[in-house]
Amino acid sequence: MVNSAVLSKFYVKSVRTKTATRLSSGFTLIELVVTIAVVGIFAAIAMPSFSGMIANNKSSGIATDLYFSLAKARSEAVKRNTDVTLAPNSGGWKKGWSIYPTNEADNILEDHSISGANVSMSGPGSVKYNSSGRIGGSASFDIEATVGSASAKTCVTVSLSGLPNVKKSAC
Repeated sequence: MVNSAVLSKFYVKSVRTKTATRLSSGFTLIELVVTIAVVGIFAAIAMPSFSGMIANNKSSGIATDLYFSLAKARSEAVKRNTDVTLAPNSGGWKKGWSIYPTNEADNILEDHSISGANVSMSGPGSVKYNSSGRIGGSASFDIEATVGSASAKTCVTVSLSGLPNVKKSAC
């Protein structure tokens, strides 16, 4: 049989240890303030790179949309066996573009608009695909997005064969 005095001493000791441990756990106010200050400093250092990343993503997104619109215009020209035009909306390329059969400007196959401010985009007056999917001359589009002090440029080019290409720089 176990001596009850020994058990009671062990129980009292373990309760005291748990209480002492419970009182010493947690953060002090100074530790909390220092941690918040360090996190704030890291966020302030990282903020300019986030602006660059956002500008880069915006420029790349518009370039990707244009790439797929050019590919669609090319495939529609071949499929319909007629000329198809990709032209800017009223207000220029930075407002968006439309795809339509060249002789049927009111028959819009796709209308694409660009959302967001601080985007500049320049390109030719229009891109006309013939029934074989080729264009009369090469075309290039300059896309630039600005967020804060950061800006990113993307270039979309269309070769004579009608195939679009995207690169991460100015044209």
